[in-house]
Amino acid sequence: MNVSIGVLAALASALLFALAPIFYGFAMKKFRPLEANFIRTLLIYPFCLLLLLLVEGGFTLNVSGIPYAFIVALMGSVIGDTSFIGSIKYIGASLATALSYTYVVFTVFIAVIVGESLSIIHILCLIMVLVGIWICYFEVKGKISKLGVLLSIVTAISWSIAIISSKFALKHISPVELMVLRNGFTLILLSPIILKTNISLLKGKYTICLVLGALSGIVLGIYLYYFAIKTVGVILTTIITGSSPVLTLALAYILLRERLSKRQLIGVILAIIGSYLASLTR
Repeated sequence: MNVSIGVLAALASALLFALAPIFYGFAMKKFRPLEANFIRTLLIYPFCLLLLLLVEGGFTLNVSGIPYAFIVALMGSVIGDTSFIGSIKYIGASLATALSYTYVVFTVFIAVIVGESLSIIHILCLIMVLVGIWICYFEVKGKISKLGVLLSIVTAISWSIAIISSKFALKHISPVELMVLRNGFTLILLSPIILKTNISLLKGKYTICLVLGALSGIVLGIYLYYFAIKTVGVILTTIITGSSPVLTLALAYILLRERLSKRQLIGVILAIIGSYLASLTR
């Protein structure tokens, strides 16, 4: 039963992660990347605390988990997300996504080193998800920026370190506590940079979309993601949620009527099948 709940949490997390960029895509018309990262975290933090109260009734914090939570925030939200934004600037969203999402390989590799088991089925599902992402996103136009490629590699490594750190954090604290600490540390780490610039919190519908994306991605999505890691482990969770950028294309087609090329449709189907088959493993 716990495994089934964990798999469902991973699937729900993948859908929420996939939904977030649709909101962010609209919001980023009026926000700068670091500004958006700080503002989204600031505005949704009360919701983080509310979810903590609803799920846990308050902090029952084990201080042993705090250092790991700090690493999760530093490597995942600050270095990882910022590097990803930078890579998009230099090499474009398609190539940046294709390269950055190799984090699933780094994560699975490290997870095996720290003691998780990896089956042949897991490997096949991982390949299907990765190939699906690359079919959808890998595109080279003109000269490739070495800095952009480097930032994508930094993104992949940083995200994988953050995910493995969350595995150790969850031995001491609950998923919702880790979500609250991650976002809290992110605010603290970004504050010295952001507060030196002029920022505007209220930009009408753009702020609303930024908040909706954050609620989907870094509140509910992250909470369910950590719940899945705690329940079914890093490898299975990573393979299932790794398909989220491909699911974004599918959701954009369904919700926004955006066109899918035949190539993208093949990639979407391949990644979804990979995630689905992974969800059937026990």
